[in-house]
Amino acid sequence: MRNLLVVILVAGLGSLALGADYEWKNLQGDNDFHNAYNWDPNRIDVLGGSSGDNLVLCMSGADAPVISQDTTGRQFRINYYNADAELNVVSGYATFGSIYTGYTVGTTGIINVSGGILETSPDYLTLGTKGVGILNITGGMVRPNRMTLAANPGAYAEINISGDSVLQVTADINMHADGEQALSWVGADCAVTARAMVFGSSNIEMSFMLDGGRGVGDGFFLRENGSAVSASVQGVINASFMGTAVPGYYPIISGLGLVEDLTGGNLLESSLPSQGWSYQIVEGRFNRNELQLVYIPLTAQSVEWTNGTANQQWSTSGNWTSVPTANDFVTIDKGGLDAPVVTGSALGAFVTVGLLHDAEVAIDGGTAEFANLYITANSGVTGAVTVDNGGTLDVAREIIVGDEGVGSLNIVDSSVSCYNMFVSDSEDGEGALVVSGNSSLDVDHWLVLDMDSEAASFTLSGSAATVHLGGAKFYGDSTTTFLMDGVMGVGSGIVVDTDIYITGNFTVAGNTVDGTYTLVTAPVITVNDSETDPLLTEPLQTYEVVDFGTYQELQVTIQESPTTCEAVIAAELALVGDVNSDCYVNLEDFALLTGNWLMCNDPEDVSCIPNW
Repeated sequence: MRNLLVVILVAGLGSLALGADYEWKNLQGDNDFHNAYNWDPNRIDVLGGSSGDNLVLCMSGADAPVISQDTTGRQFRINYYNADAELNVVSGYATFGSIYTGYTVGTTGIINVSGGILETSPDYLTLGTKGVGILNITGGMVRPNRMTLAANPGAYAEINISGDSVLQVTADINMHADGEQALSWVGADCAVTARAMVFGSSNIEMSFMLDGGRGVGDGFFLRENGSAVSASVQGVINASFMGTAVPGYYPIISGLGLVEDLTGGNLLESSLPSQGWSYQIVEGRFNRNELQLVYIPLTAQSVEWTNGTANQQWSTSGNWTSVPTANDFVTIDKGGLDAPVVTGSALGAFVTVGLLHDAEVAIDGGTAEFANLYITANSGVTGAVTVDNGGTLDVAREIIVGDEGVGSLNIVDSSVSCYNMFVSDSEDGEGALVVSGNSSLDVDHWLVLDMDSEAASFTLSGSAATVHLGGAKFYGDSTTTFLMDGVMGVGSGIVVDTDIYITGNFTVAGNTVDGTYTLVTAPVITVNDSETDPLLTEPLQTYEVVDFGTYQELQVTIQESPTTCEAVIAAELALVGDVNSDCYVNLEDFALLTGNWLMCNDPEDVSCIPNW
């Protein structure tokens, strides 16, 4: 009898530990996931939920539940019975041990996430257990520990991601061999990260809709390190543009490990090559291997600047081997009095200034619209682009300043915009970026200084210029110079939408006045500073990263006139003879001097006594 009682007690405790089973019925008709009376039985603790609760959802459409507050549960089965089901997440933080969609054969389970956070921990988010599982993410974040697509034969899984949304998988995205999967990505504002993508089947279709020159942002980013495989890709890739088609190179899958093509060069949907599409796997930036989509219009041709009429006008047809269009490869290999000047409009897809010879371009009040701009392409070549007198340079994809040679981009009383900008993009590249006067620089995604070299510089001059960046990395030995405009400083300085990472050096010069000034504003500012490699080298300047809640500011304090003896000594302004560094030359210094009179510690003089 005692043993039976123990068994009953243990069983009861186990049931309590695992929680209870609840089925969604929408009994109150308000679709509120957090209404206890919408569940059978009534889920009294439903607002916060219980991590031991097992949930079943077999309703969709007008009866689908909506998560709008924080909640939790153990196992969430969508389509446990033979009925379609749908879950909507609009806000709040919802965390479940595991989620299964399309739980039974012949059923469809849909998860729509437009806001908030949906998380599974410690187990899987499974799309298509035995039936159909669909995940639509148009906003917010989905954060599973692991993710499985089409887990069994005959199952189907689909992920559609768009808008300002995030899919963040702690471990792997597993695409099973016996199922069918579809991945659809729309626009450049989505972000997907995982440790690796396991392509277990060739029955996979990936569709990417590129947002002009913004592409699909960074695409799938996989964190698998070293010689491990981040992704062995198979299946079919489809690609298109939403809006204007922009020639360029677009990463869709990148990994810190290897990215492999298991199809032998046949990843693209069969009609794409005839539309100008191809793909390649290359060693990309940030130490990533990339699967890139490449779009080059079939009408693209190579044209060269000749200055045949000697009038230097870009718009003169006689100055070109063929008049450049928005689809063309354009090469400028002339400088000085033979350099082109843009006073009207200029077009080009892949524009190189300084391919084999030193070259210049002046955008003097005109408007240049390029897909990509490369300022110097080969070692030993110098290229320069100046935008002045209210000129406009609009580059849809990327600007590289100092690819292999020496490049400079000088913006004076003008505006420049692009998606990405890389200054000193290779080991041999040297790049200089200068923004001055009433100018604006708008980089939508990344401004990166000193990707692999030691010769990147960025100068922001005066208080009238504005610099707006999506994100920034100022690496290595790069130098950023702020030329102050008296008490106005550098105005708002550098404004960053996301994060900025700084390991280079800052120089504050120009018309400096004592005070505290903002140099950088961003949600997160990371400065890798040390005694041997300080951010600021001027002794009368100090910096601080100040937290304002939703954003931070990197502020510099200038104190040209020292107010303490320690500041005098730090500024190397000590008086000759001030032996004890107390800012006085007196008998104390004389006593120290006479105490060592006629002593020596010259290592090359054997009569001297070393003091080390």
